[in-house]
Formats: sequence, C-alpha cells, structure tokens
Amino acid sequence: MDRKKIIAKITALLNALLFRTPSRTALLGIDISSSAVKLVELHVNQKGHFEVVTYAVVPLPEGAVRDHEIADERAVANAINAVLEKSGSTCSDVSVAMAGSFVLNTIISVPVVLSPLEVESRVQADIEAMLPYALEQASVDFIILGENPALPDELLVQVVACPKEQVELRQSVLQSAGLDLRIVDVESFALGRAYGLLIGEAADDNQAHAVIDIGASQITFAVISGKSIIYSTETAFGGKQLTEEIQQHYNLSWSDAGRAKRKGGLSDDYGQVMLEPFKHSLIKHIDKAMKIFYSSSESIVISKLVLSGGVSKLDGLADDIASALSIPAEVGDVLKHLTVNNAIDANSFADEGPAMMLALGLALSESR
Repeated sequence: MDRKKIIAKITALLNALLFRTPSRTALLGIDISSSAVKLVELHVNQKGHFEVVTYAVVPLPEGAVRDHEIADERAVANAINAVLEKSGSTCSDVSVAMAGSFVLNTIISVPVVLSPLEVESRVQADIEAMLPYALEQASVDFIILGENPALPDELLVQVVACPKEQVELRQSVLQSAGLDLRIVDVESFALGRAYGLLIGEAADDNQAHAVIDIGASQITFAVISGKSIIYSTETAFGGKQLTEEIQQHYNLSWSDAGRAKRKGGLSDDYGQVMLEPFKHSLIKHIDKAMKIFYSSSESIVISKLVLSGGVSKLDGLADDIASALSIPAEVGDVLKHLTVNNAIDANSFADEGPAMMLALGLALSESR
C-alpha cells in the first residue's frame, strides 16, 4: 500500500472513531441569537436536493441572550418550546452553534505514525497549554485534515475547544423542550456550509466572493474561493444597535422597536436620523474588514459581496454598499440551491431566508 493510501486509511479510522454518531433521519438546526430563536429542518428529497421541510422564528425578550451567552434560561427554553410547536416538527435531534468568542480553534501537526489514542493524547497536551482555563473545564474535539504539505511525515489536525459550561447550558435549555443536543458546531463552520447555498464557485483561483452575514449583534465577514472559506472575521456590530436607537429616539418598547424596524410606520425623519447613520457605520465596518483582508492576501480579488442575515433586508442596503465600496453587492438568494416543501410558503421563506443562514448551516451539519 502506498503512502497516500496509508495516510487516507489512518485519517478515515481516526475520524470514524472520534465522530461516530447513531444513524438518524433528520437534524434540526436551531440558532439561538440575541434577538430570536430560529429553527430549520432539512431533508434530502428524491432528486438528491436539500429540501426545507419546516422552519420557524420566535422572538426573544430583551436581554435573554447577551454577547452570545444565555442570560435567562427560562426565557430561552420557552422560546425553544414555542419555535418547536410553531414549526410542527417531530424531530428531536438538534445542532446548535457556539460563537467564535467562546471557541479556541487551531491546527496542530502530529507524526503520522501515532495511533488514534496517541493522537488524542497529543491533542490534549497541546491544547491544554493554549486554554485560559483548565482542560477539565473544556469540551474538546478534533478532526484529521490530512497530510502536512510542509512535513510529509506528519498530519494536520484541526482542534476546537470551548468552555464545557456553555455546552451544558445549551443542552439544558434544549432538554426542557424534549430535544437532544446531538451536535455543537462553531458559528463560522456552520455559516460556511450555508454560504454554499448562496454562491457558486468563483470564475478562477484569483477570484472570490465575500459573504457578509449581518445579524443582531455581529457581522461575520467571510471570503470564499471555490468552495472553501479562506478568511473569516467577526465584528461586534449589528441590527441590535439600530433597534436600541429606535427604542430610545421614539420611546418604544424593545419589541415595538424591533417590529417598527422590520415593518415600518415610523415618522418621516426615520430615514435621515436613524437609518442612514446606521448604514454609514455598517459600511465602515465592512470596508475595514475588506482592507484587513487585502492587507494579508494581495493575490485574491473579491469580485462580489453577498449579503445575508436579518439586517441585509434593509431597504437599499445592497445598493448603498455597492456604491460606497465600488464593488457589486446583492442580498443572497437561499432558494438558489434549495427546494421548499409544498407545505411551506416559498415566498415567505425566501423573504426570511437571509436571516436563517446560521440555522440552515446547522441543519446541514450532517453533510460535513
């Protein structure tokens, strides 16, 4: 057996041992954001395409989730119960995401001759020195990426760790709704899978798309070349800032301010006083992310910006970004590579789709 086949066999063995899960028929992607709980269930239809079987969104009360951390377990558990009932899903297996701020994500190199147990011991030893807390307090997972191109006698191993208490907290609120936490993913990984539903492959190796996911409290800026994310960064800015400004300026409740932001009905000065300054700040964050990317990757040219996330639907935002940054920009079409079950209003899902990207990526966790 040649060297590549040996490495492939070791890689497959290690991954099978570490990531083996019972065979199930479906998986719910549940996104617990700072403003809402979002659920998506996907199946593979007879034509081999992903099909949205059901989806639902239930808002969260203000402060239930702060900075990606569950602050009010009961409120989040109630919202999960409500979103499950609203969706009508009977699936109980769930994939949720951990924000990048909680995650240590690194790549190490290990000798190819190590056994699976020796690789695990090496991972734990290496990761322990990087953690700001004790190894016993961490949930750690890893996957073999393949041969190290710089060191042919070694394998590259991607290692991810996060606080165990954050995993247990998510497990607790899901169990209260009778759900089983099957996969804890990383937000950027899940979004990366979902981005494949928005864009095709770039024209050549020097062309790329940037997907900009603008959520309630975070902008994720990811550059995709071919089918791979080659760069990703997060910025603490999002639609929550606009909601708070509307709430204060018009003396509204949190829920009424959010509703007004989505459906309108505010005074004539809203566009000039609230919306335009918010867009200006948002564009500055995007421009900064692009400049940082170009400073580290001069050979790759971003040919298009694809917007996702709830904020991406703001009137005229894509045109304003394209004009300010001199690059084509559009709101992603989630139905480009998805079908929708006949029981679902396809137009409604298409309208809400940009805000469902993380939930979609989580529902795709089984396809990784």
